[in-house]
Formats: sequence, C-alpha cells, structure tokens
Amino acid sequence: MIEREVEREVERDREPVLLVDTRCATLRRLGDGLHRVGHTVIEADSFFAAKHSLATHHPAVIVTNVRLGAFNGLHLVHLARAVRPDLCAIVIDSTADALLQDEADRVGATYLIEPVHAPALIRIIATVLGRDAKAQGV
Repeated sequence: MIEREVEREVERDREPVLLVDTRCATLRRLGDGLHRVGHTVIEADSFFAAKHSLATHHPAVIVTNVRLGAFNGLHLVHLARAVRPDLCAIVIDSTADALLQDEADRVGATYLIEPVHAPALIRIIATVLGRDAKAQGV
C-alpha cells in the first residue's frame, strides 16, 4: 500500500488531486500528466491508502478507479463528501456499468470509462473545478 505525494519543479498553483488506482502504472501515467500542468498529486494504490490521504491531506479533487478490491471508488466519494461536501469527484471504470454510472450521478461524480489519458483528464478536472482548460496548459 502506497501513499505518495510527489513534488516537481513546477509551481504549485493548481488544486491538489487525490489519484487512486490499484495499478501503479496508471497512477504514474496520469499523475505525471497532472504534475506537468502544476497540480500537486497525492497518489494512493488502495482504498485504505486513499482513506488515509483524505484524512491527512485536503484535495480539491478525487480521481479514483471504481475497482478497488473489496471496496470501490464510490465508497471513497461518499467518505470524502461526508467531510468535504464541495469536493470534486471523478470515477473511472474499466467497462460501462449503468448501475455504477447512476450511483456516480447521484453523488455528483463524473463517470468515465477507460482508457482515460492525461490530457483528457486535465480538461475534465478543469471543467469540474470551473476553470478554462486552456489555462490548465492543455
């Protein structure tokens, strides 16, 4: 289980993002793209690492895979919103699932289907935060 906050030389003027996925390659690929445009990214490779990150960090956005072992990313969204109702949430699924999409809609989370690439994710984060994607460097 990892929890990693990665800092780069880029000036940090964007909202922190909690990125949750059990696949380290996905964390790195999406995390690197978010870093390039100035986000501080907190990476978590499990539900429990993400839960800890929610308690110790104050992300403005959570981007989580739906599939997190015995739990799912929507559980994290519910936990996060209990503490911070204004948190922006994005959930990513490997296949379209109408029930999970309905649940995501009910909690106000954006539901995406893989593959999700960093430039698209950056634009979506800008949208959910109410910013212009061009200002995000995309």
